[in-house]
Amino acid sequence: MASGITTNKFSIFKVQKRISYIVSALGMLVVFINFFDLVRRFPVIDALLYPSVGIILAVSIVIFLTSLKDSSFLRYVQLFIFFLVGAIAILDVYNSFHGLGLVILTLIIGFRYGLFEKKPLLKIFLFIGIIFVIVEIAASLQSGVIRWNTGLDAIMYILVFIGVLYTIYSNEIIYYVKLTTEAENKLNRIEMERTRLQNKLDDLDLVYRQLTQPADLDSMGITPREMEVIEALVVYRERDRALAERLGISPYTLKEHMKHIRDKLGVDRRDEIVDMCRNNFS
Repeated sequence: MASGITTNKFSIFKVQKRISYIVSALGMLVVFINFFDLVRRFPVIDALLYPSVGIILAVSIVIFLTSLKDSSFLRYVQLFIFFLVGAIAILDVYNSFHGLGLVILTLIIGFRYGLFEKKPLLKIFLFIGIIFVIVEIAASLQSGVIRWNTGLDAIMYILVFIGVLYTIYSNEIIYYVKLTTEAENKLNRIEMERTRLQNKLDDLDLVYRQLTQPADLDSMGITPREMEVIEALVVYRERDRALAERLGISPYTLKEHMKHIRDKLGVDRRDEIVDMCRNNFS
């Protein structure tokens, strides 16, 4: 089990690194192409600050940095950048292939990164809903007419792609969801068992403290003379007559002391006195 989990995490990190290498390398290639095209018309600094050079360079560097550590946060940074670039491309041309393609790529990579492990259908519908809003806003702005179905063809394109992708990989997706659900159920059972054992451990700890800690005899009103009686009883465990002789008192006086001690400790038998006070005298 542990080996499988470690291998899966390592595999995800390999995907994370490879994606960052590919995308950052392509981004740098675009930067060089755009830079050499612009430097013929503008000064070098202006060419470097041009959006098609400066912004792409910054994004490429950030993407490359996501390859340096196995981190869920860095994987989400990758996804956010892909989605953001795709959304910007859609706002520029609502039915552009590269914009919709980046959105679909974000969805596919999100599956690989485990973004849809919990409540996958809800997250997919939410994802599609966000894209629908972006496409409709872009289509309405570009056409100058606000109609809810202006960008419906782009949404249909995404739905068809997702539908075909699900049809091709339905067995894998179902197995993945089933495996995730079973893992969650197992974790829930483990957590419940851990809570039960912790409660039991707390109860045992309380019993242990009760068995090992001395009783607070002073707060119970035990007098110094009664303390001597209890100590003799705990240490020697003798009968009343022998105990009275050891303490130098009459059996009647000892009997009165024992009665008062039982009342103050809230017990009925002398062995209960011994059990309660065994830790007060070594």
